[in-house]
Amino acid sequence: RFLLLSILFDDICDAAKDEAMFRSSIRALEGTISAQHSLLHQLIRDVWASIRHDIERAPNHLVLKSELDKAYLKWRHSLEYSIDIAMRPISSIRWTQHLDILSHSTTVYFAGLLDLLFVEPVCPGQIAALKHVFLRTQKMAQIGNWVTTWELELSHGDTTSGVVAFALQNEW
Repeated sequence: RFLLLSILFDDICDAAKDEAMFRSSIRALEGTISAQHSLLHQLIRDVWASIRHDIERAPNHLVLKSELDKAYLKWRHSLEYSIDIAMRPISSIRWTQHLDILSHSTTVYFAGLLDLLFVEPVCPGQIAALKHVFLRTQKMAQIGNWVTTWELELSHGDTTSGVVAFALQNEW
């Protein structure tokens, strides 16, 4: 379910570049939709409500709550950064922002924490070690994505690739 939400937001940000749809979808994620909102907004609201319901009843909820709250905010921030990049001139993209925002705050880390909710009870030391693994995995996945997809993304007008940000930063 979480992957579904991530893909929806990625399509809204990178493919459609629809800032109004993005902002209303974020409100739907928070549960705020009105009668005129689309089925997409209802889907976003309902899927996230279902995920939150499961989080609150998970065996490791109390141990992971603080990390999950932070990971959720970072995930949201990375989504907002993606739409901001899509709506700004390409020259405003900075490599350091990509490193600070995208690679530490996107899907793999948050999804990993969501998975941890339902394993054998974990202790804080295990959480710290697994957090490190998730962050490194996320970085590796992001680099792999950048290296393999940047040409296609750029040909479609998607400038969120780290390769593009790195090239701009170095004035290539």
